Amino acid sequence: MDLSEAIFTDCSILTPLCDAWYDCRARSGWLRIVYGNHATDLVFRCTGLLDRFPAYASAQDAGEGRTADPGTADPLRRPA
Repeated sequence: MDLSEAIFTDCSILTPLCDAWYDCRARSGWLRIVYGNHATDLVFRCTGLLDRFPAYASAQDAGEGRTADPGTADPLRRPA
């Protein structure tokens, strides 16, 4: 799912995304989210869903399972 052009994100996206995630998993599939803005990252981080929905920089990266650079999705994240 490509949210890269979303200019506003709040918790209202969580129920449909989690429903889709469970449906995909039940069919032995996966759901990956393309996003790069801080607001989207913050919604997933604050709800504990960042592990389920890590950032992918593009649809191609999502298809290949390459998550975005940790600094891309959250510019305030400090290096480990």
